[in-house]
Amino acid sequence: MTRRWTAEELADIQKRQNANLANFQANSGRGLPTSTVRAMEQASGRKLNHNGEPVPKPSKASKFQNLPTQVDGIKFHSKLEAKYYVELQFRRQAQEVLYFLRQVPFHLPGGVIYRVDFQVFLPPYLPRATGEVDPNSVLVEYIDTKGFETQESKTKIKLVQALYGVTIELVKSVKAQRS
Repeated sequence: MTRRWTAEELADIQKRQNANLANFQANSGRGLPTSTVRAMEQASGRKLNHNGEPVPKPSKASKFQNLPTQVDGIKFHSKLEAKYYVELQFRRQAQEVLYFLRQVPFHLPGGVIYRVDFQVFLPPYLPRATGEVDPNSVLVEYIDTKGFETQESKTKIKLVQALYGVTIELVKSVKAQRS
């Protein structure tokens, strides 16, 4: 003869099992027995650690093997981009660069947005035809760091250059940091 449990009885059983499991985990520094963890994994369909807690999934490798990097509390998509940021900081301290912007968007047809990594504003070093430097003029460079060029990125760069009349400089490596 089979026994039918009411919803209240099942909830009470579940509550006692959870309390027992929590007590066991708290008092045994070893975690759960392997057979228990395997049974829990099979029931939940997730990978669990020795305490029966879900194991976080490993982060997916990047398509182009770029390694996200953080510098000065800013997250960069790659080491190359972070190194170029540091280089720009040095150039700014040396007054070779007035200032720079990161992730500057260019809007393309079809709702596509292409972002260059850096927009760099340079001081006007070259004198005008009159022999004087115009203090109101500033030179602007658009820099994109690329470890690997795809056909899609080449096409978007050409489109930006044609539509906006700018030149995007690709940086594939950065000089060693200055001391």
